[in-house]
Amino acid sequence: MSKQVLFSILFLTFCFQVFSQKSIEELTSQLEKTTEKKARFELLDELTKKTVNENSDRKIAFLKEYISLGKEFKEYDLFAKKSRFLIEHFTSIAQLDSTKYYVDEMLGYKKLFKDPTTEAHLLLKRASFFYNTDKYQKAIADYKRSGDIFIKENKGVINAADARLFTAQVYNDLNEFLNAVTNYEEAYKLYDELNDNFYKNFTLAELAGIYSQNGFHEKSIAEREKVLQNAKEIKDYTSLCYAYGNLAKIHQKVKNFDKVKKYIDSTTIYVDSVQNRQQKVMSNLFLANLNVDYNLDLDNVTEAEKYLEEAKTWVQKSSAPEFFQRMNYEYQAKVYSKKKDYRKAEEALKKVLALKGQEGQEEKVKSAEKELAKVYGATGQYKKAFEHLNTYLELEEANNKLIKDNTFLYYQSKFETERKDQEIFKKKTEIELLSKDKEIEKQKRRLTVAILLIVFLISFMVFYVLWRKAKRKRRALAREIVDLNTEVTTKKEEVNELLAETIIHLRSKEKLAENLSKLSHEEEGVSLRSIIADLKADKLEDSKIVILKQNIESLNYEFLKSLKNQHPNLTKTDIEVCSFIKIGLSRKEISSLRKTSIDAIKSTRFRLKKKLNLGADQSLDEYIKSI
Repeated sequence: MSKQVLFSILFLTFCFQVFSQKSIEELTSQLEKTTEKKARFELLDELTKKTVNENSDRKIAFLKEYISLGKEFKEYDLFAKKSRFLIEHFTSIAQLDSTKYYVDEMLGYKKLFKDPTTEAHLLLKRASFFYNTDKYQKAIADYKRSGDIFIKENKGVINAADARLFTAQVYNDLNEFLNAVTNYEEAYKLYDELNDNFYKNFTLAELAGIYSQNGFHEKSIAEREKVLQNAKEIKDYTSLCYAYGNLAKIHQKVKNFDKVKKYIDSTTIYVDSVQNRQQKVMSNLFLANLNVDYNLDLDNVTEAEKYLEEAKTWVQKSSAPEFFQRMNYEYQAKVYSKKKDYRKAEEALKKVLALKGQEGQEEKVKSAEKELAKVYGATGQYKKAFEHLNTYLELEEANNKLIKDNTFLYYQSKFETERKDQEIFKKKTEIELLSKDKEIEKQKRRLTVAILLIVFLISFMVFYVLWRKAKRKRRALAREIVDLNTEVTTKKEEVNELLAETIIHLRSKEKLAENLSKLSHEEEGVSLRSIIADLKADKLEDSKIVILKQNIESLNYEFLKSLKNQHPNLTKTDIEVCSFIKIGLSRKEISSLRKTSIDAIKSTRFRLKKKLNLGADQSLDEYIKSI
């Protein structure tokens, strides 16, 4: 980066800070002149955002007033959201009683929250409190519950992913391998949904690391290859170097030297593509040490010594030669032991043992105990050899027992999962067959109805045809009857005339009576009634409130100067954490000095690594101490 560009960035940063400060002063002045509560509540919303972002001392008073007014206006989600920053403040200054008080008070309004993720954010804070008070199981329970809510509501997926990642790390601290693996895998899926390549690679690297530690080399290789693929997609050459290099290390453990050579060659290719000077130095140092180990395994001591000298050169080119020299003693000890220069080997191994107790150095220390026992044995110092060998065996036994237990649990879990999958498949098959049977029965009923309908139609048509024929016959018969009646009437008239004449003629008194009858026919009708039922459905309310969180800590100006040239984009909190890492403090020590939670330090470290453009497999501690 040119001096002109660096100056522009610094100037813009300064202007932004001045503008923000002025805005805070203006809002504060406006607040002092405002007495109406609703207006004060709205002003405090802006003021709390700005003072939290600037880490102003006045944020506490503003937050407390905001929460108080929020209670009056019954804006439960809003003031609970703001309370998170107040809780973070008390956690950061180690006032854990106040942390618990505010968390419990806010969760007391849980039934009044409209947005379930409000509770989820508070659970994250309470989990952090439990972790800081060594209540790991309670911390795990809150992390899990928080992640479940974010996933169910399909809001704040990044928070759900972080919750799963933190859960995995707590399980890892408790040496609960299986639960750690499960939560790492869930975190990876969520980061993958977000297309967050950095944290995808970070999670996979953590997963690959615990697989390797527990003897699952094939699983570790598979995860490293995923890291490799992700790094290729985003053209992260530094991550590619470390991904290939770590694959070489894994294959070296199983003595697959052809693949070790292949991955070392790939690492060599991508080292040249690394642009950042310090990252290039570190990548070359990493590569040189890979070649030292590879050649020692092949008994090529001369080649190994050549690469050791090359590593020393890269150490001197680094920004922290003393630190990297200290981290490189294990390779010196290996070469000196192979050369039977036991005095130098002993000196180097003792320096490795000085790393005992430091995070991530357990494997180096254990290996150094074993090598030192060999050195003392070769020089006739059997008592010392026995002591170091005994220490090594104790460490190895504890490690093997852990690996054995974790292996058993892992395969047991896989067996149970497969058995559950088989049961689920069986149930699904039965359900599908039952559904098909129901469908067949349904089709049969439809076919029966169709056949009955066809029979009815055919019967109706036959009846209609017969009815039409009968009607024609009735009409013909009616005409015949009419004709016959006409003829009978005519005959009757003739007979009557004859009878009349006869009666007159015979002078007899006879009467003729005719009786007529009528036929009536009535038809009956039938009426039907219909019945209608009404159904009612409940409706649920849902609102969307996006809750964001950002907290920036104070900065040590002296260390700012040492990092600004290389990384001008770092925040005050980033540089303060870097300064603590630089002097070799552990996470708990940093947490104590900064008076914040280990959980918060972890989050800062994760994001800091991304800002420093480090690969998922690069050590943040090593890089910071190199500056």
